[in-house]
Formats: sequence, C-alpha cells, structure tokens
Amino acid sequence: MPTVLPLATPRFLTDEQGNTLYAVLPIEEYNHLINIAKYYQQDDDNLTAEDLRKIAAAREQAKQGCRYQQ
Repeated sequence: MPTVLPLATPRFLTDEQGNTLYAVLPIEEYNHLINIAKYYQQDDDNLTAEDLRKIAAAREQAKQGCRYQQ
C-alpha cells in the first residue's frame, strides 16, 4: 500500500477573473499521487465477477447487521 507523503502548500494558476485553471505541485507529490492511482487501479482490474458479487452481498448483509457467509 502506498505510504503517506507530507503535502506541500498547494499553488494554483488562475485566469484573469481569478478562476482556478490548474493546480501546481512538486514532482515528488505528483509521482506519489500517480502511484496511488495505479495501486488502486490494479486492485480493480483483478476483481472477478464473483468477487464483485460477494462484495455486494457482504455490503448488503452489513447494512442489515448480518455476518457475511459464502
């Protein structure tokens, strides 16, 4: 799992009206965010239809206060 990176003070580029157009961040922070996105995307790619069905069933049972059973 990705580790925590202390955040830098955010900087923004704006247009003439002051509307924020872009966020500017240090390359280290950018790379860290990209790695986190890739990490979670990999997990999603590995889930099968059966895994998703089990997750949905477990969530529904949790809402009802039941313990999940396979």
